[in-house]
Amino acid sequence: MREFEYDINTKDKCWYKSICDHSKCGNEFCIRHYKIDALTYMATLEGKQKYPVQLKPDAVDLEAFKKLKNIKTNIKDFVESGKNLLIYSEHTGNGKTEWLKKLLLAYFDSIWPFTDIECRGLFISMSKFISAMKANISKEDPYYKYVMDNIIDADVVIFDEINYKEWTSYEQENMLNIISQRLAIGKSTMYSTNYNLQTIEQKLGTRLSSRIIGQSVLVEFKGSDRRNSEGV
Repeated sequence: MREFEYDINTKDKCWYKSICDHSKCGNEFCIRHYKIDALTYMATLEGKQKYPVQLKPDAVDLEAFKKLKNIKTNIKDFVESGKNLLIYSEHTGNGKTEWLKKLLLAYFDSIWPFTDIECRGLFISMSKFISAMKANISKEDPYYKYVMDNIIDADVVIFDEINYKEWTSYEQENMLNIISQRLAIGKSTMYSTNYNLQTIEQKLGTRLSSRIIGQSVLVEFKGSDRRNSEGV
């Protein structure tokens, strides 16, 4: 993974401006933009992936959104106390991934004044991660190496779409090792899935599912696709 390079010419096109509470945004160098940009890059969120998306809940998900908004408000304490989160739903497109990105951005926003330019969080798409894991068997994969160099010690790691595929025993053991190590040292991990809780256990096995379900705050979305809605 290439080193982070900040382009000061992009500041006037700040992708973070829509949720930044700083009313003054002139032409001068913005340390907040610089650090948030660096933290998201090191979390492997690039391009439009990192852009905040507004979400509006279905009526059936009002309580779920309220619970997540409370976590977001207290995200620094949530992460630093090593709490974990599982957002699950049998429906697609109802905001699971976007909520995880919101929480990651909120955490970065809470620490940017106090952090150096380093990897403090990771956002891992399971499809990309599993593909890189396989590729790394025959030839070192730079993305996989970067993730594995940081995955244990990062303050917060997000695994998006753990239902990506049927995992092989090799993939299950690797994930079990990663999650177990993070639990042992009190690091915060967050997950999303389109599986219900019963299916998680069936697909991922008892040992892995117990660490994900049994050690996490559980939030279920019951609503349908809301990707074109506006809201929080």
